[in-house]
Amino acid sequence: MAPAAPVEPKGEVPASALKFEALSETSVPVIAEAAHEIHSLEPAVFHDNASDSFLSQMPMTPEAATEPVNAKFEPEAALSDTHGLHVKTGADVIPIRPDISNPALDAAISYDPVEAALLAETPAVIQAAPQSDMKAVISSAMSLIGETAPETARETAPIAAKVETPAPVATPAVEPVIPAPQPVAIDDQAEIRQAVQTALSVWPDSTRAIAAGEVGGRIAHLYYSRAPEDSKAFHMIAQGDLAAAAAAVQKRAEMLASQGFNAEAAEQWRIYGALHMGRDDGKAMMAYEHVSALDLSDANIHLYLARRYAMANDTARQPAVLGRALAVISDPATRVELLSPYAELKLKAEDYKTAGDAFEELARLQESAAATRPGDVPAKSAYAIAFAKAAQARELGSSFTQAGPLYRKAAQTFAELSAQVPDHAGLKAMADNAARDAQRFNMA
Repeated sequence: MAPAAPVEPKGEVPASALKFEALSETSVPVIAEAAHEIHSLEPAVFHDNASDSFLSQMPMTPEAATEPVNAKFEPEAALSDTHGLHVKTGADVIPIRPDISNPALDAAISYDPVEAALLAETPAVIQAAPQSDMKAVISSAMSLIGETAPETARETAPIAAKVETPAPVATPAVEPVIPAPQPVAIDDQAEIRQAVQTALSVWPDSTRAIAAGEVGGRIAHLYYSRAPEDSKAFHMIAQGDLAAAAAAVQKRAEMLASQGFNAEAAEQWRIYGALHMGRDDGKAMMAYEHVSALDLSDANIHLYLARRYAMANDTARQPAVLGRALAVISDPATRVELLSPYAELKLKAEDYKTAGDAFEELARLQESAAATRPGDVPAKSAYAIAFAKAAQARELGSSFTQAGPLYRKAAQTFAELSAQVPDHAGLKAMADNAARDAQRFNMA
């Protein structure tokens, strides 16, 4: 082995560090003898400091020195024979602290290669060991072979465990959620109002205000209906084509009536009538007549037609409508209004039974109304005449048992009126005639 390069002196070592006073004169030969017995010093110097064979041995206690020996440690004497090392004379040697046993000597005395190999296989097992100065031993040995001792920071600093950074997980791209377009809110009332205004624009100024309510109601029915025909008619009205809308409504009404859907057909005719009321009276009346015939419960239509017929003096159409109206109207005042023409028309038509019933009911209702107004001569005179006509209708119908009492009631009422107004010649004459009729039936 080639001699190591000489090591440059690193400076003077303080005298306090050279504590050799504990060594005796005989210590040097002992150390030299031990060095010759060591086959290789490298295992002792660089042996794993965790080995039990290296750390568990008790240090050798040198003999007490009698006299201090001031001698330097000669590395050539300890190592040259074994390793063939030639260290330059005068090189500084890092002293070993005398208060700590020499680990190299301890390991050399009791070193067991088998035991060291077994222990080296289990480096994780850590045994408690006495304090040692392994750093000084390694530093001294390294200086002999010309290498720089490892820095303290490298010896003591823990080796940071390699932290494996997990590979980033690819996040799937999330497409932005685009909300579905919301339907535009439709203002139902605004659409209906617009359609009504469009329809009423063709009405004459004189009847527009009268027709507005009915027209608006029927157009709203078309708007909310689920029937596609009604929806189509509404759009025609909204576009101002009332003629086309009316034709479509009429066609649907006739179809429904032919299939027996009277209520549905009546509703279509109401719409048709509203589209013509106040601007085409003939078509409006035709539509309401269909409604009256299809829907017997529609008192308003019956009453409307009855009044229209009375105004027009249409006695041919009047009785049927009056009969329908009287069948569903219960208001006493309205019934009085309808009973009077109805009874007269039935009497003229020689329907004495119906006429007698109508006159008698009329007389009872008027009598009840006049009772609240005792001094009202016209009211009392009205029901007196109704009793007389009811008696006449019963007599013409051969209902004599019913006619006698009615004549007597009429005679008594006229007598009261004549007494109340003695100067009224007509009342006196009517009272006399009623008294004679009562006598004919032994009711005087």
